[in-house]
Amino acid sequence: MINELPIVAATNGVICPGLTTTIDATSTLGSSYLWNTGSPDPSIIVDQPGQYIVVVSYDNCTGSDTVDVVVAPEQDLSYGFDACPGAPITLSIPFQGSAYLWESGEAEQSITFLYTGSDTTDFDFEVWDALGCVHSDSVTVTPMDSSPRLFAPNAFTPDGDGINDEFVITGYGEREVELMIFNRWGEQVFNTKRLTDPWNGTYSGQIKQDVYVYKLKYNGECTNDETSIIGHVTLVR
Repeated sequence: MINELPIVAATNGVICPGLTTTIDATSTLGSSYLWNTGSPDPSIIVDQPGQYIVVVSYDNCTGSDTVDVVVAPEQDLSYGFDACPGAPITLSIPFQGSAYLWESGEAEQSITFLYTGSDTTDFDFEVWDALGCVHSDSVTVTPMDSSPRLFAPNAFTPDGDGINDEFVITGYGEREVELMIFNRWGEQVFNTKRLTDPWNGTYSGQIKQDVYVYKLKYNGECTNDETSIIGHVTLVR
């Protein structure tokens, strides 16, 4: 009499980030099992990647199979941005997954809606990768002020000591900016359309200590109204 060999069919496994997985050995004739981990159970729980070998014995005959276990890569998908209340915004999950779910119930990678927030808000989402693991993260949206907040110093000292050497307007919430600076005779000595461009107190070379007039024109990031500000800055040498 020839004994029948046990046929073992084990399925490869995936460990999702921070979790474990169960691998199972199914045998047509299995009466005893032995994994290379030492476990005698048909199923084992593992938390490390690698190859797991199971030997199944039945009536003095044995069969075996190998299970490959991989770890799904962790995904950091959080990000944030500022938005204007009352304006439409689009949130997108920055990962090409097999399925998506937002806390609001939408099952799309990107969603668009009218933003009405008054406080910083996290919009939670889940995305499933190709290995079947789910990754949870969020998009943080911070409401912008409806009016820009800008600050212009009233004096600067372009003497090369690294302290207060430039005239620069700082703040946030502005767009379509133009800054013009004039001497006391109305001659324009500086012009820029970027607030990140400072004036270093030169115009065809160094100019003298004096009081200069600046005019700042801008539109608010959240409005289309143009605003003009006129002020004075003293150049001290």
